[in-house]
Amino acid sequence: MIDFIKVLQFTDTHLYGNTNKCLKDINTHNSLSACLTHSNRHHPVDITLMTGDIAHDGETNAYQLYNQLTTDLNSKILTIPGNHDVLETMNAIIHSEQRQDCYQCQSWCFIMLNSVVPGQAHGSLATIELQKLEGLLEQHSHLNIMICLHHHPVAVSSEWLDQHMLDNPEPFFNLLGNYNKIRAIVYGHIHQNIESQINGIKLFGTPSTCVQFKPEVLEFSIDTKRPAYRLFKLYTNGDINSEVVYVDIPIT
Repeated sequence: MIDFIKVLQFTDTHLYGNTNKCLKDINTHNSLSACLTHSNRHHPVDITLMTGDIAHDGETNAYQLYNQLTTDLNSKILTIPGNHDVLETMNAIIHSEQRQDCYQCQSWCFIMLNSVVPGQAHGSLATIELQKLEGLLEQHSHLNIMICLHHHPVAVSSEWLDQHMLDNPEPFFNLLGNYNKIRAIVYGHIHQNIESQINGIKLFGTPSTCVQFKPEVLEFSIDTKRPAYRLFKLYTNGDINSEVVYVDIPIT
């Protein structure tokens, strides 16, 4: 058995139904395509995590374009919604094999959570979602565990953005405290790179494949950093190596 697996995370792709449409001067279809092409060329992996805000306006055609863009990925794809997604439309179009609650690869287990509150920018883990998490943690407690959700479960020192974080982190972290092989929590939503640690669990907030937000600001502000994705090496012993890869494409 190999001693590590490779995992990619793409997040906040914000696709439109129209491939010519831009978000803050970035064509989101082209920026995701560039990130996927770059990762395919340089980083063959076992698993690809898509952590929400797949579509900017929840349009049917946006999810169809997402299917087209990801069809040639040579890895297992796991996809969760973000606050910009329309869950019913997303579930009707994105391939069902991508929408698993849990997936095991080698000595690692990936648990995919839905933190979306319909019609709201902030996130929350409903009681049924916390119960699902507890059951999956019990079932896979012998494995190294990575938990994925869209919303940030800890504040990131941006006043405007922290109004839209997970609104019930306490029961979430209280539950995680009952298990000793939870290695990482991976999220999107913040459009920037942040790595932290809480109670021995590593937390990774990942930049968007399109627009980035300036860190540690009071009000909404766009950064000049390039579109990006994250690469993980997950080792059998639970160790994690992580790298954010910025893709050099023109920003108009």
